[in-house]
Amino acid sequence: MFRLSSLLLLAVLALVFARDKGIAVTGDNISGQLGLSDTNDRNLPVMVDNSAWYPEEPEMVCGGYGHTVVLTNKGSVYVMGENVYGQLGLGDNYSRYAPTLISQDSFDGNKIKTIACGDDHTILIDSKEQVWGFGKNDNYELGQGEGNKAHANKPITISFPSIMSGKPERAFAYGYTTYILTTKGQVWAFGMDDYGQTGCGSAAQTVIMTPTTLDMSQLPDTIPNTSKIVDLAPGGKHCLAIMDT
Repeated sequence: MFRLSSLLLLAVLALVFARDKGIAVTGDNISGQLGLSDTNDRNLPVMVDNSAWYPEEPEMVCGGYGHTVVLTNKGSVYVMGENVYGQLGLGDNYSRYAPTLISQDSFDGNKIKTIACGDDHTILIDSKEQVWGFGKNDNYELGQGEGNKAHANKPITISFPSIMSGKPERAFAYGYTTYILTTKGQVWAFGMDDYGQTGCGSAAQTVIMTPTTLDMSQLPDTIPNTSKIVDLAPGGKHCLAIMDT
């Protein structure tokens, strides 16, 4: 019997994070995204074999449309599922049916502290506040700049302007859009922006090609300039933020 700590439902994949540091999964498994070494769907939660990461324990889990990423308490990253765009970051485009470790060398030897999944891309932040991405990049969800739309099947770095306030702390992604929250409550976004979901104020653009900070100019004058964003919740074509005012 396990107690639920958090629940993630995304597209046709369902993952349950258990407080006893195991992972229970249910739902579509056509690409092996449940990590059960097969492609059979499950309509009831079953536990993933933890031998892949033992003695480490799962600390965070996220799911894309058909892939899954697990972060352990020691900063290791395991992936499984669909990999047609390289969203598993393993240097190839073959799906994995069981949890597979991304070598720490792929992140310059650094441990990872947070993870996020879009539909077909993955974003991570390492222990030295470097942001990494891999997977689909048709809509600049990897933030590489104009003309750089190539998919990445292994981790690549994402650069930010020197005017960034604070250091990258948390990553968020949904669909084909990516968001980074800094230690000082600033948000940077890039990727699909067809409905203005990046909040960057560029209504005429359908994509944001490089990390761009949110345009806060439309907030009421009663909101202090010192206010910062403390949490973020991206949806399919919109984004919500909690502010510390």
